[in-house]
Amino acid sequence: VGGRGIVHRLDRGTSGCILLAKTDEAHLRFVCEFFVRGVEKQYRALIPGVLKEHEGELVSRVEGKPARSKYCVEEVYGENTASLIRIKTFTGRKHQVRVQCAKELG
Repeated sequence: VGGRGIVHRLDRGTSGCILLAKTDEAHLRFVCEFFVRGVEKQYRALIPGVLKEHEGELVSRVEGKPARSKYCVEEVYGENTASLIRIKTFTGRKHQVRVQCAKELG
């Protein structure tokens, strides 16, 4: 089987994304980075309202396991109607961003 093709399916089962490699060399490099957890995953989320703190850390349990993320507000829309935040996850729990936004920031 050739190396080119799907490298990683981020957030499988949701509206995630797929990383594809065009060459064997790229495929090998990306697979290795994911394997050694060298890839930094960041997400953006649009949440209702405005947060009291411009940035912070989210520490909670997701599906019974510890979950840790950091967030930073990038933009506030309208009359404090919604905030666009950037989230960096340090643990890879299923639906972590969605659950932490609802529980911790909601």
